[in-house]
Amino acid sequence: MQKELVDCLLTRNHDGFVRQKHLERIVGSENVWIPPFLIRLVGEYVLEIFDLIDQNRGNPNVSIYPEFVRSNPVFIALTEQRVISYWNAGYCYPGLGQRAYTRDDYIGFRLIRFFKALAINGRAN
Repeated sequence: MQKELVDCLLTRNHDGFVRQKHLERIVGSENVWIPPFLIRLVGEYVLEIFDLIDQNRGNPNVSIYPEFVRSNPVFIALTEQRVISYWNAGYCYPGLGQRAYTRDDYIGFRLIRFFKALAINGRAN
């Protein structure tokens, strides 16, 4: 349990490689303290971390997320605002005035929709 708690804390490290390494250790955990650390990563910008979260959406531990999402609407809204911000500012082709991804294609939005669906349905759509 102590190692898992340390892994959670290290998902907040300044180095994206460190965040990813420690996320890999907790992404399948069923402990209720995991959702805020994992969902917070959705509001960042490391595509490899998004991919790791996306690949693990079908894990049986998904049952720990609906209650967290329903109980923390401000946290989810802030995370979604961060997704919007990174999509809008961070994923543009320089000089072309275009975003690298459409809103529908950007994985951050797909993950936010996934967690919101869990909160509504108790499962993903």
